[in-house]
Amino acid sequence: MRTPFRHQILAIVAGSLLVSACQSAPQATSNRYNNGAFMDLWGTYTHCLATDQFLTANLDSTKLRGVSANASAQTTLETLVPTALRKHLTQSSPRLAVDLHAMAASCSLHTGTLAASVGEFDVARAQFRQVVAAEGQGQTRYYVDLARTKLAELELALQASAR
Repeated sequence: MRTPFRHQILAIVAGSLLVSACQSAPQATSNRYNNGAFMDLWGTYTHCLATDQFLTANLDSTKLRGVSANASAQTTLETLVPTALRKHLTQSSPRLAVDLHAMAASCSLHTGTLAASVGEFDVARAQFRQVVAAEGQGQTRYYVDLARTKLAELELALQASAR
């Protein structure tokens, strides 16, 4: 009778260890839900739009464009799957509720506008052109059209001032 009792005790102890080990394991941190990194980006974005100093906005714009470019460069599942099987794939859901490209474009447009207002026309032109150049890399048509309009306005203002 002692042997079955030992087996029961051993089974209870092993089960307890297994359950406690599963509950005490550190949880994996997912980049998908990394709220700290997102809040840092959101803070940079809101800071960019709130400032009236073009140098400060330019730094924010550079940071946002870098993150946006990095997000575009990440390999997608579709590029790894043979062409014949791609039609069977479904699009994965976006990882953020905001569009990093749109945040970067909006900040660049604001930076360009600030730069133009203080006579830094080369910086303004560069900011607007970066938005236009990103058209094929996930940039929305809205921001590209806005950047083209601002470029045209800048060129007209420069021509008028040259006369």
